[in-house]
Amino acid sequence: MDEEQPPSKEPRRRDRARSEAALLDAAQAEFSIHGFKATTTRAIAARAGCSEGLIQNYFGGKEGLLMAVMRAGADEQAAMRDTGFFDRPRASSAEAEVRELLDFITGAMRRLAPRLRILFDRVLLDAGFARRFADMTPRRTLVASVADRLRREWPATSDPDRTADAIVSFGFELGFVHPELLGRDEQQVTAFAAHYASLIAPALRM
Repeated sequence: MDEEQPPSKEPRRRDRARSEAALLDAAQAEFSIHGFKATTTRAIAARAGCSEGLIQNYFGGKEGLLMAVMRAGADEQAAMRDTGFFDRPRASSAEAEVRELLDFITGAMRRLAPRLRILFDRVLLDAGFARRFADMTPRRTLVASVADRLRREWPATSDPDRTADAIVSFGFELGFVHPELLGRDEQQVTAFAAHYASLIAPALRM
């Protein structure tokens, strides 16, 4: 007679992974819409279709869930360097190069907008949060990637680090500040992008 095998733990792991993913998605949506303070764990659990107690079990409460949401965003930011974008051939002109960089960063900021809204909402309430989680925006990763590319493809750039910083700052403005805070439409953002590219391009030829 065959020995009875113990039940597999794999389905339980899959169920937990699905529940964690659902709670992370729901928390990001609720925090982004209502802010951290006003969001309740009951609302997050209801949106996720999970038991409210799982938030405490898996994340240690609302604050721990917030940290998990932001860490998930940090993982996505690290993956930006692996897209191949920064290894593409040099653009046909300095202005075209800056425009391509601005378009890439603008798109990244739009994708990260829900997490950025959460981050800025939390920073306004808790200065300590800003100090602890300064790296949870993609800025540092993007500046380093842009500066590396400028050194490699545009070696005449006089100050790659500051030029990269300016490009990322303008990209953040175009992808987050203009649409989220100033309510500007796509046509207006595109016009600003062209203007910023023309302003920065001379730095690549110096």
